[in-house]
Amino acid sequence: MNLLRVFYYRADALAAALGYLLSLGALALMMGLLVSSFGELAGWGPREYLFLFGFTATVRALWDTFFGGIINLFELVRSGRFDRYLARPANPLFLLLAEGLGSDTLLELALGLGLVYYALCGLAGASFSWLLFLALLASGTLVLAALHIFVNSLAFWAVDPGPLSFVLWRLDELVRYPLDVYPGWLQGFLTFAVPYAFVGYYPAAALLGKDGVGLAPALLAGPVLFTLALGFWRYSLGRYQGTGS
Repeated sequence: MNLLRVFYYRADALAAALGYLLSLGALALMMGLLVSSFGELAGWGPREYLFLFGFTATVRALWDTFFGGIINLFELVRSGRFDRYLARPANPLFLLLAEGLGSDTLLELALGLGLVYYALCGLAGASFSWLLFLALLASGTLVLAALHIFVNSLAFWAVDPGPLSFVLWRLDELVRYPLDVYPGWLQGFLTFAVPYAFVGYYPAAALLGKDGVGLAPALLAGPVLFTLALGFWRYSLGRYQGTGS
């Protein structure tokens, strides 16, 4: 019976992963054809746009793999099951994220990297550093992780982060496109208020030598925001422990 459960669970996970890949691939194809038909999208050519799309998809896959467990926090706190993490001699956040590790995002990761490679093959003459690519990929992933840690830490304040998490998921759709397609106020919002632009747009722009905030801010955004998010996590966790919950 246990073997059957494992089989069905993995089959469901694989079906969900394939469904996501099909929708993501269809969206990438549709937008690629659209950009090809009109030439450019806010100054981004077809291959440049596909690079941006692939970069953000890869960041999302890395977040799903290493940080996706954070979305379970509210339910664990509400049910009292989070206390078991506090009884262990390891960092509760590390334990929470470790339990959420999975390999069902490998296909998503492969698709994102495949789009990046395909896009670069059509950008002849463009200088490109894979080492810098990995550094910016890590920074973008840390930005996405920081945003979700900030929001989900509200669970320690007896606040359901669900509505804000839903907003984050919707904003995730916006960062698949060049920032210049949006009005100025939304560009500012995605840069300063909820810095989703540092997940994909600014790192991709830096790699392709396009206008943005520059290389240094794109590299530093992830470590800085992640450090701030960890500080808010620790502060919120201390409040939770102080209540005796």
